[in-house]
Order: sequence, then structure tokens, then C-alpha cells
Amino acid sequence: MRRRDLTVPALLLEAVTIIIAVTYMVLQIAYGIHYHRGPLMIIMNCVVMLVVYAFFTLLSIYPEWVNRLPEETSRGKVRTLTLWMVRLEKLIFSVGLVIPCVFDVIGREIPGPASLILVACMILSAAGFEWAIIREIKKLS
Repeated sequence: MRRRDLTVPALLLEAVTIIIAVTYMVLQIAYGIHYHRGPLMIIMNCVVMLVVYAFFTLLSIYPEWVNRLPEETSRGKVRTLTLWMVRLEKLIFSVGLVIPCVFDVIGREIPGPASLILVACMILSAAGFEWAIIREIKKLS
């Protein structure tokens, strides 16, 4: 990530997302110990989280990859909107993994439409940001 992209709100959002990701891994270990799950299952769940988190972090470093824009177009407000979209999607994804994990650890069943609500949140937030990015690109043209 470039230094100019690291504002205080961006750093706070990244810190919260990292805390949520670490919480997910700790809860996976607690779940595995409490319910006698094999270590391979715990490791695989944590690896999925790490791979997706690394992918979103890579998109934060190169936001022009998100919309396949040339680097000249991906400047200013377009870059800022893309970065915020990627950060928000990373946060929603992390929260979406932690919520079922918390329900598993406390021994409760997660409500049925919870995963649909998560997917809807991700789609709506991405669509809103993309709409704003498209409007900004049209202003530049």
C-alpha cells in the first residue's frame, strides 16, 4: 500500500479487520479443541481465511487490478473509491466468517438466511462503490 493511501480511518479499518481475522483463527482452534476436530480441518479453515485475506490485501496494493483500468485512469477519487471498496469487502468477508464461528463455539445454530444476508451485503456494497467509480470515470472523460 502506498503511504498516501494510509489515512487514519483506513488504518483503523485495517486494524479492525486484522483483529477479526485473528479472532476467527483463535475461534477455529477453540472449536477444534472443544469438539475434537482434527488438526487438518482447523488448518484448512485458517488457510482459506489467509488466502482470501492475502488476495484482498493484494488488491489494496494494486487497486487498478479491480476494474482493469490503466494506472493513469486509476488516480484520485477513482483510486480512493476502489481502495475503500476493497477494504470494506475484506471487512465484510472477515465478519462473515467470524459470525458462524462464534455460533459454533457457543453451541448454537446460526439462523438460516445469515449467509444470504452476508452475500447480499457484499454485492450491494460492491455495486454501490462500482456505481460511484463509473460515475467518477465518466466525469473524467
